[in-house]
Amino acid sequence: MCIIVYKPQNTKFPSENTLRECFQNNDDGAGFMFSSNNVVHIKKGFMTFEKFYKALKKSIRKYGENLPYVMHFRISTQAGVSPEFTHPYPLSSNLSVLKRLSTNTNIGIAHNGIISLTSNAKAKKSNDTMDFITDYLSLIIRDENYYKDTRNLKLIDKLGESKFAILDGKGHCELIGNFYQEEGIYYSNKTYLPYIKQWTPYSYSLFEEEQYFESFYNDETQVYDFDVLDCPSLYGYDEFYCEVCANYHKCFNPTK
Repeated sequence: MCIIVYKPQNTKFPSENTLRECFQNNDDGAGFMFSSNNVVHIKKGFMTFEKFYKALKKSIRKYGENLPYVMHFRISTQAGVSPEFTHPYPLSSNLSVLKRLSTNTNIGIAHNGIISLTSNAKAKKSNDTMDFITDYLSLIIRDENYYKDTRNLKLIDKLGESKFAILDGKGHCELIGNFYQEEGIYYSNKTYLPYIKQWTPYSYSLFEEEQYFESFYNDETQVYDFDVLDCPSLYGYDEFYCEVCANYHKCFNPTK
């Protein structure tokens, strides 16, 4: 599914443990971008958490921690697992530019989801996000004022059908789609949480039903209160065994 993590300007970074959780749950590569002096700097292609975090800390030491940052952790759905397919991407109609592991640009993009408009399961040279950027976003976003026209945002949302973080050189980050906010940080889904607190252990196959499962979330306990018949762990699996409970479902009463 991937996850986008957006840290606004003058906001503290998520903890190392939180970022590690993001990588472990979305472990097909990572990258980040930040805005400084009217330029978006993109660093990506990190296939281990250690390399990602080392590069992130180096950037923070050089540029400071108060800048806006967008981090992305990938789960491959198309084109396979490779450094050049990791996010973020620069806004460009040139595919080779999107594959660069280090680049500067006016606008950078990170995406979470699957874009049916450009989806091609057999694609090897690009993925759905890259094709959406080269074929559509590069035409919709003409300059850094694109977001001031709500028609542009509606068009991106309608065509993309998922979540985006679009960062420009001035530090403005436009979030498209529903994001969760915790301690000033924005997350495109809940895979930043420890495994047991996520909405479902099979989220990648059931993400279309996320909104239904979210109704069971308990804000006070920060866990999901599933009845046995609603627990997503039962879908297609042994009803007596739960990967989360590690044995019998705690909510399951076999006498019923």
